[in-house]
Amino acid sequence: MTIKTPHQLLVDVLGELGDEPSPSPAEAEKRAARERLGVLQDRLREMPGPSSEERAGLLVEVGDLRERGIHDHAAAMAAWEEAMRLGSVDAVERIAAVRESDEEGGFDAIPLRRRVVAADPGRIGSLRAMHRTFLALGAESEAAAIASVLSTFDSSFGGAVAPPPEAIREPPDGALAAIRPGGFDGVARVLGLIWEGAYTLLRKELSDFGAAPATRLSPLEDSPLARAFLFASRMLGLPKASVFVRPDRGAFIEVVATHPPCVIVGAGFQAETARARFVLGRAIEGTSGGLVLGLSTAPEEIDVLIQAVRIALGGTPGLATPRAMDLAPRLAKAMPPRVERALKDETLRTPLPDDARTWSTLVRKAANRAGLLVSGDAAACLRTLALEIPELDGVDVGTALGFQEAAARSAEFGDLVAFAVSEEYLALRWRSR
Repeated sequence: MTIKTPHQLLVDVLGELGDEPSPSPAEAEKRAARERLGVLQDRLREMPGPSSEERAGLLVEVGDLRERGIHDHAAAMAAWEEAMRLGSVDAVERIAAVRESDEEGGFDAIPLRRRVVAADPGRIGSLRAMHRTFLALGAESEAAAIASVLSTFDSSFGGAVAPPPEAIREPPDGALAAIRPGGFDGVARVLGLIWEGAYTLLRKELSDFGAAPATRLSPLEDSPLARAFLFASRMLGLPKASVFVRPDRGAFIEVVATHPPCVIVGAGFQAETARARFVLGRAIEGTSGGLVLGLSTAPEEIDVLIQAVRIALGGTPGLATPRAMDLAPRLAKAMPPRVERALKDETLRTPLPDDARTWSTLVRKAANRAGLLVSGDAAACLRTLALEIPELDGVDVGTALGFQEAAARSAEFGDLVAFAVSEEYLALRWRSR
C-alpha cells in the first residue's frame, strides 16, 4: 500500500471539491446564447416605444439565438415574425428560408422573397433562392425569368429567353395598371392634365426634329422596326402611338411632345436586339399623356412648369423662378376651365412630390418597366439602364458587387430589378401565352 504524503492528500481533497467537468462545446454555446438573450431581453424591456428599427434589429438577433443557440424554433419564429411586422427585411429573409424548407416546396416563400427584393434589390441571396424554389416547383418559365436577372452578373444563368412576341397575348383590360411604380399615379394624372390643358402652349413640331408626316412608320411594313413597334404598341395598350423615322443614319430614339405625342428614331436604329426593344418600348410608353412631359422635358424644366402651374392655379409665387412667373399667366390663359378645376382637385387630394427630380424619376421608372415588358430580357435592360444613370458611372453591373452597388445607389435601377421578379411582370411577359 502506498502511503501518501500530506501534500498529496491535500491535492486529492481539492480535486474532489474543485470545478465541475468542463461543459461540451454544445452546452457552452447554449449557455452563451442564454446569457446574450438575457441581455437582449433586458434592452427590449427598457425600450420606450413599441416600434422602431432598433427594436426590429434586436428581435432578429433574439430569433437567431433561439434558433441556432438553444434550438427553440417556435420561439425563434415568433421573434422574427414580430421583427417582420416592424419592417425588418432581415426577418423576412429568415422566415422565407424556413418556408423554403417546408414539405410543400417553399411556394409560400416566393412572396416573401419578392418582399425582400422590393425593399433591398441588391439581395442576391434572395434572387438565387427564388430561382431555386421555382425550379423545385417545376415552374420553368418563372425560373427562367429570375435567371434573366441573375445573368446580369452571373454568366452561368445565361440563355434564358422570354417567349417571342408572337406567343404573347394582349394584356387584359386593367392589367397594365399593375406595372406602375408606387406614387406614380398622382404624378401621371397631374402631368396628363397639364398636357391636356396646355398642349397648344407646350407642344413641339415634327419639323423641329427633322421629321415629316411622310416619314411615319407603318405597322404593316415588313421590317424589324415595324414588327417591334407593332408588338410594343399592342403590349402596352397604345394602338394610336406613332413612330417617325428621320432619314439620317443615326441610331437615336426620342420621345417628342408633338400633338399627338410621338417617337422619332434615326434610320440607323436597329430594332432586332433586346436593348433596342427596351428603349423602343420605353419610348412608346412615353407617348401617353401622363408621361410625355416627363420624358421629353429635363427635370429642371419640369420644375419650372410645376411652379408655373401652381401659380396659374392661384397659388402664391413664393420662391418661383422668373421663368415660372413668366409662364404662369400664359398657362392660365391656355387651360380650359374644366382642366383647371380637375387640376385643382387633383393637387388638393393627392400627395405629390415636392421636387421635380422625384417627378422625373417616377416617370422614368414607369417607362423602364414598360420597356422591360416589351423586351423580356432583364439583363440587357439592366445593363442599358446602368449606362444611362449618371450616379452609376464606373459601376460594373456585370459583377455581383457592382450589381449590389448599383441597386444601393440608384432607386431607378433597383426598381427595375424588383419589377423584373414581380408577379405582375411574370404573368404578363412570361406566362401570357
